[in-house]
Amino acid sequence: MILKCECVNSSADMLYGKGYRPHSALMTFRDRPGRQVATPQQEEYCCDYCSYVRTKARGLRTGEKE
Repeated sequence: MILKCECVNSSADMLYGKGYRPHSALMTFRDRPGRQVATPQQEEYCCDYCSYVRTKARGLRTGEKE
């Protein structure tokens, strides 16, 4: 999934657009033990360039590192 990320990588900027990076899906929020209700916006993704984990909602909005 292509989400926003603040990491600095000029090659990724050329491939995906400035500030956008491919992200790999981690365990979905609803698959975690003890979680009853979850939305796709709460699923976590890891940036393929800087390995920072963010929720889908944050990646779609700003891509900030918390």
